[in-house]
Amino acid sequence: MRQQNDTIAHSAKQTWRDRKGPSALVSLATGSDYWSLRHLGPGVRRTIRSLASEPFDVLLVNYLYSSTLLKGLPGGRRLLIDTQNYDPAVFGALRDASQNPLIRLLCRRAIRLSVRQLAALPQGAVLIHVSEADAENYRRDRPDLAHVVIENGCSVHPRIQSPNYQANQKVIMFVGSLSAQMNQDALNHFAIHFWPALRQSTQFRVVGSRPPAGIKSLCARHSWQLFANVSEARLESLYAEAHFAVLPFAYGEGSKLKLMEACGRGVPVLATTAGLRGIASLPPLVFPTDSPEEWCRRVRETRTLEASLIDRTIEFARNLSWPRLADRLADICRAAPVCSW
Repeated sequence: MRQQNDTIAHSAKQTWRDRKGPSALVSLATGSDYWSLRHLGPGVRRTIRSLASEPFDVLLVNYLYSSTLLKGLPGGRRLLIDTQNYDPAVFGALRDASQNPLIRLLCRRAIRLSVRQLAALPQGAVLIHVSEADAENYRRDRPDLAHVVIENGCSVHPRIQSPNYQANQKVIMFVGSLSAQMNQDALNHFAIHFWPALRQSTQFRVVGSRPPAGIKSLCARHSWQLFANVSEARLESLYAEAHFAVLPFAYGEGSKLKLMEACGRGVPVLATTAGLRGIASLPPLVFPTDSPEEWCRRVRETRTLEASLIDRTIEFARNLSWPRLADRLADICRAAPVCSW
């Protein structure tokens, strides 16, 4: 059995698969799935083959499209598939949000593939979902499989001090991977629908990794502050300075790690209803509304934070902290049946 901290390198250097444009063109030309093409390259497949003789008894697969890798491994093990999202819905939302015919084509292919892959999963597989809504969708499609919910986890780091909520201009902040299309669409949605109402009363900060040229241009055009590829220590200081975190999503599935991370620091959250999809109950410092005027009112009228509301919001995140979720996952692994494929 490999030790907990063992790592197997499968990508020695960057290739065309690490770039969206070339990957999309190859996918279009070959008829292959774009996401599988990008993330399940030759290095990954070689690594999987090298593990075929390893003495492990639980196989945890991330993303439904990765289930194609099972062909390189012998069965007779416990099989868990972490779906992350309900794929037909998330790819459908990406398709509907884009006017690019190539993106729309790739999303249609991804939907068809996800349906086939779900149907091909062997009896005895356990599907893990991040929300009860996702579980209901997958349960409808494969009622013969076991379905469990483990929400997105977070780190809990209550901030030591909060900014001055009496300030006339408040800091609002978006945190997320800036190379992800859903996050890019969220920032564009924010620019069009929310920023006009907020520009006079707020300073907007965009914090994330690998910002593409389009996001850099968007930030410059609206005078937003961009913090790219920051350290963990710098991220904590940015959370300490923020009056609100924002989730301005026009669409979404599953549950949002960004929400949990803000709550784990006691930072109030302004969110669209799409940004909160998959969350059954919300803590007191999370404010769901699709109205820019309501966002503006909340920013303007929040002049202090009650300690009891901060504590309840942090406790919400603590219930979804990584150690607690890891214990649940361990129990699910032990209870899973052995299956063959």
